[in-house]
Amino acid sequence: MSGSLEILRIGPNGTLFQIRDGLVFGQLVVGDGDLAPSTVAKRLRHAAVAGYLERWLSQEGVLVGTPRPPRLEWIDIAIAVPMVRDGSARS
Repeated sequence: MSGSLEILRIGPNGTLFQIRDGLVFGQLVVGDGDLAPSTVAKRLRHAAVAGYLERWLSQEGVLVGTPRPPRLEWIDIAIAVPMVRDGSARS
């Protein structure tokens, strides 16, 4: 991976994010019962979360421009990254 993780909020209600690292990308979905999208956006900047996203993209990401990219659920990050669960992943 290139190490230049790019995260963009997309969609009309702010619960869908595009995650890109170089030529690969995927999407992150924040469910209605999860944190507010603005809180998620802040927590995405934490190094442990970024590391998880980079690993996920290296395994699941597809080339930019591919229709129907893979989707990661916020709850998967919360389960895998302890700092997200206990709230210490705040920036």
